[in-house]
Amino acid sequence: MPRIRPLVRDPVKDRQEATRRIIRRGMIDQGINRQVDMAKRIGMSQPSFSVKMKEGTWSLEEMVRVAQTLKLSEGDTAVILGVK
Repeated sequence: MPRIRPLVRDPVKDRQEATRRIIRRGMIDQGINRQVDMAKRIGMSQPSFSVKMKEGTWSLEEMVRVAQTLKLSEGDTAVILGVK
């Protein structure tokens, strides 16, 4: 029997995807082409950064460092911090 996708969206997954998009766009805007470069700028290993990008398991402190490093707008910062 085929799997049926639920009609209700998962707000946690939606926020994680929005966070990934914002970080990727911010990296492009800042000229950061590789995850290893971004990871170094925020004091993290590349494998850890990669896992966090996939799973969305960021701590508040990490998200603040990301927002500061990428010079994100107030709106984007609110989204990645889960305020908006």
